[in-house]
Amino acid sequence: MSDYQSAQRTVVIPAIRCFLMMLLLTLTIALPVTATEAPDVMLANVYRQHEDVTQFWVSEKLDGVRARWDGEQLISRGGNIFMVPAWFVQDFPNKPLDGELWMGRGHYQDVVSVVRKQIPDDGWKNIKFMVFDLPAHGGTFTERVEDPAHCTLPPQSVDYKGLQR
Repeated sequence: MSDYQSAQRTVVIPAIRCFLMMLLLTLTIALPVTATEAPDVMLANVYRQHEDVTQFWVSEKLDGVRARWDGEQLISRGGNIFMVPAWFVQDFPNKPLDGELWMGRGHYQDVVSVVRKQIPDDGWKNIKFMVFDLPAHGGTFTERVEDPAHCTLPPQSVDYKGLQR
């Protein structure tokens, strides 16, 4: 082996190791953190033409990202933990809330771009958690919607989604 080949090998191998370590570190940071299990969320049903709609609650379809507050963290439908700023959830109750992370009509991609980040940024200032269910309440859906406890949620980041009957 010539001196040139030896010198080249001395430079290339550490460079490859450094590259692989940086790649591994990048992948580790970019991977989502997952909860122990995905939350069991209530999903909408298809309207069937001959049903008595006066027996149902109806709300606007929000174009946001579904989330469940478990009393400690916000979790996606798929079980990924959202990395939120501490101020966003500081006054959330220690009971489960089901809702949608939302920025307004036509802003779905904006919401997704904020909530997918592993390091939260100021984009969270534009997001509201639109609560539409209190899963641990124990009563019927009507009783849960009419429970005054939903009014005690922090106004800066949570809205109780207005439902109509």
